[in-house]
Amino acid sequence: MDLLQIKALSVTARLPQGTFPVLNKISLEIATNETLALIGESGSGKTMLALATLGLLPSNLTARGEIQFLGKNIIAGAENELINLRGRQIAMIFQNAKSAFNPTFRVGAQLVEVMQTHLQLSKQQAKRRALELFAETDLSDPDTVYHAYPHQLSGGMAQRAMIAMGLSCSPKLVIADEPTSALDTTTQRQIIDLLQKMQKQHGFALWVISHDLALVAEIADRIAVMKDGRIVESGTTTQIINNPTHPYTQLLLGEIQPNLINEHMQEVHEVY
Repeated sequence: MDLLQIKALSVTARLPQGTFPVLNKISLEIATNETLALIGESGSGKTMLALATLGLLPSNLTARGEIQFLGKNIIAGAENELINLRGRQIAMIFQNAKSAFNPTFRVGAQLVEVMQTHLQLSKQQAKRRALELFAETDLSDPDTVYHAYPHQLSGGMAQRAMIAMGLSCSPKLVIADEPTSALDTTTQRQIIDLLQKMQKQHGFALWVISHDLALVAEIADRIAVMKDGRIVESGTTTQIINNPTHPYTQLLLGEIQPNLINEHMQEVHEVY
């Protein structure tokens, strides 16, 4: 059984001028422990789809269709059920971690609050777990990060701390929304490697949202391509890379040097 199934999901915005379609009959699925890359240009609806899955749409947006998580249609769930689901079963890693953290609280305190809320840990237990997660996400000085405010961390450090927060309650699905877009090239590579390492270590499904096909192709089992609020093509990574059928996918691939694609696909084969 798929971990997540999205069936014919449409999202409509209510504006003074009338209604406006944002997502149009989206269908996709993610299996336990697999990695799905959702690819598309800015404004294609990728983040909106993730927010709809988490029940975090703005009040002027309405979703219709089905979003099943572990066989239950969560789009029809009560708000308290969604609150329990978010963070505990499904975690989201945002693209700008320094903005996603509350700037008025220390980073460690924010992880502690999440774990106390969802796992009913004592403050001391939660602190110990936070320090362990900081170490697991390759932060060299966990204690300093624990006591730091978000603005005191570099972009890469903040993103690692955000990954630690996302994994703090052992979710079954992690949504990483453009997790490398605000980082330099070297740090982008490190964060992608870290997500892959943590997935193997903790055993969660990973949904990566990105505009960078070359960066995520090497870790994705499957790729879905999104344009103008629709999924225009989906398939295994090998299928999409070697035999794209939609003109937009072909355009995306045409922007990547062929030798770079071959290098990424060679790394995939070495891993599997």
